[in-house]
Amino acid sequence: MSSSRTSKAAIVGVVEQGNAAVLVTVGPGGQLLDRRRVVLTEPGLPTHPYHHEGSWAVGRYLNTPGARRLSLAEAVALVDRVRAAAERGARTALEALAADSSDPITGIAIRAYPPMPPTTEARITDHRVQTMADSVMYRDALASAAEARGWRVHWYDRDDVTADAARVLKVADIDDALTAMGRAMGPPWQAAHKLAAAAALASMARVRGSTRPRSRRLEGAHAATRSRAARAAAPSKKPRLLAGGNPQIAKADGDAPVQAFIAAMPGWTRDTGRELDALITAVVPNVRKAVKWNSPFYGMEGKGWFLIFHVFAKYIKVAFFRGTALRPQPPVSSKNEGTRYVHLHEGERLDTRQLRAWIRQASRLPGWSGK
Repeated sequence: MSSSRTSKAAIVGVVEQGNAAVLVTVGPGGQLLDRRRVVLTEPGLPTHPYHHEGSWAVGRYLNTPGARRLSLAEAVALVDRVRAAAERGARTALEALAADSSDPITGIAIRAYPPMPPTTEARITDHRVQTMADSVMYRDALASAAEARGWRVHWYDRDDVTADAARVLKVADIDDALTAMGRAMGPPWQAAHKLAAAAALASMARVRGSTRPRSRRLEGAHAATRSRAARAAAPSKKPRLLAGGNPQIAKADGDAPVQAFIAAMPGWTRDTGRELDALITAVVPNVRKAVKWNSPFYGMEGKGWFLIFHVFAKYIKVAFFRGTALRPQPPVSSKNEGTRYVHLHEGERLDTRQLRAWIRQASRLPGWSGK
C-alpha cells in the first residue's frame, strides 16, 4: 500500500480479482492518492463456490481434479458462508482504507452487472449466471460495505470507462495519462490498477445522489446495452494501438470485429494473427468469435470461450482457459486457475501440429463463460 494525501474528497475505483480486489483511490483533481490489493475472504474457504462447488452440486465438471459430490443444499450453505466472509472482509478493507487517508472518501466505482436471479439456489442452477455469480458476490460485498460507510456507489461499464476518464482529465490519450499517474508511485502499476483508476475518474463525471444498489446495477446494465448500440452505429475509424501494440477494438460479437482486430495488429503480428485465426477456423469450423476487452475470443455456442490472444511488445500471448486439462499442457503458467499460455514470437514458425491438437482438445471442453 502507498498513499499521498493532497485531496479533500476522493473516489475509489475497484477491479475485482477472484476473492480479492484492486482498490485505487483518486482525488478530484485526478491525482493518485492510494492503491492497494485486498483479499476479502479468510484462508481455507473456496474462492469460487458458485462456479466450482455449485457446479459439482448440479453434476457439472465432476471429472476434474479435486471435484467432489455434494448436495445442492450443501452448496447453498457454502456460498452463504463465503458471502458472509466476503462481507466481513469488505467492511474491514474499506475501514482500513478510510483510516489510512486524511482525505474523505465520498464514493466507490464498481463494475456493473446484468440482472441476476434473486436466490443462491437459482444462481447455482443457471449455468450462464453461475459463471459470473462469484464475481458479483464480491462486488456486492464491497458495495454494501461502501453504502454502510455513507459512500455513493457508482456502477461502471468496462467498455466505456476509459473514454469517460479521458473526458474528465481532458486528454486524448488516456493510456498515457494513466501510465503517468502510476509512475510517481512506482510498481506495482498494472492493467488492473489503470482500470480501477479510470473507473474512479469516470465516476467523477457522474456524481449523483445515493441510490439503492439494485436499481443502480440494473441502470448500469441498461446503460451498457445502450452504449454498445451507439458504438455499433458510429462511423468506423482506424483502431488505436495500446501499450505493447495491442489494437483497441470495441466489444462486439462475430467474425467481423476479429478481422478488424487482426488487420490493426502491427508488423509481424498481423500475419501471425491471420495464420492463427485461420488455423482455429479450420480445426473448429463452427467456432464462435468475438472481441472483448481488446482481445479476440474463440468459443463454442453453449459451452463458453476456450481461447483468446493478445498482442504484447515482443510476442503474442495465446491463452487456453482450460489449459491445465490439455495434453501436453501449453508451456507457460498463469495465476488464473486452469489457464495456460503459449507465446508466439517474431521469426518463429507456428507449431501448427501442436496448436491444432490443443485447439481441438480445448474446443471439446467446457469453456469460460464470463462476460
